Amino acid sequence: MPSTPSFVTVAGLKRSGKTTVAEALIGELARRGLRVASVKSMRHGAFALEPEGADTRRHLEAGAEAAIAFAADEEAMFARRSAGGPCERLEQWLPPGIDWVVCEGLVEGIPADRVVLCLARAGDLAEALAVRGLDARVLVAVSGIAAGASPPDAPLPAPLLDATQPTDLVRLADLVLASSAVR
Repeated sequence: MPSTPSFVTVAGLKRSGKTTVAEALIGELARRGLRVASVKSMRHGAFALEPEGADTRRHLEAGAEAAIAFAADEEAMFARRSAGGPCERLEQWLPPGIDWVVCEGLVEGIPADRVVLCLARAGDLAEALAVRGLDARVLVAVSGIAAGASPPDAPLPAPLLDATQPTDLVRLADLVLASSAVR
C-alpha cells in the first residue's frame, strides 16, 4: 500500500520570500534522501502554460483529455482543470513514493495545517495571517525576507529562521519533519 506524503505549505504575502524558502526547503529535504514534490498555487488570474495556437494547446482544444510533451530534459502533461478543484488529480500527478509535498502558496483542497509563514517584515505578521486566513497555531516557523533583517520588535508565534543560511535551513527542515510526527 503506497504511503501518503506529508504536506507543508509555504505561505505569505506577495514578495515575502516564498519561492526562496520553498526552494531551500525542497533542496534540504531532498539532500536528506527524502523524495519531494512541489505544488505551486498561482492565483494571478489567467495563466496558460502553452499560449493559444501552440501545439499542445491545439491538441486540448481538439478534444484531448491530456496532452503530454517530452523535451530533451523535461516532460509535462497538460490537462484542462476539472471543476473539482486542483487537488482532485493530485494523486495522479505525484510520482509513487513521494515523502513530502512542499506547497508554495495556499492550495485549494490541501489543508494548511503545517505552515512556514514568509514575511517581508516581522510587522507584517497580523496582516499575513488575516489575508491568508491562517491561525498562528499552524505555524512551524516564520521565514522569508524578514528572517534576514533585524530582529523583530515583538515575539513571533514560531521560530524565525532564515532559509538562506545553512544552520537555519537545517533547523527549519528539522522542525518541518518533527511536525509530521505530532499531526
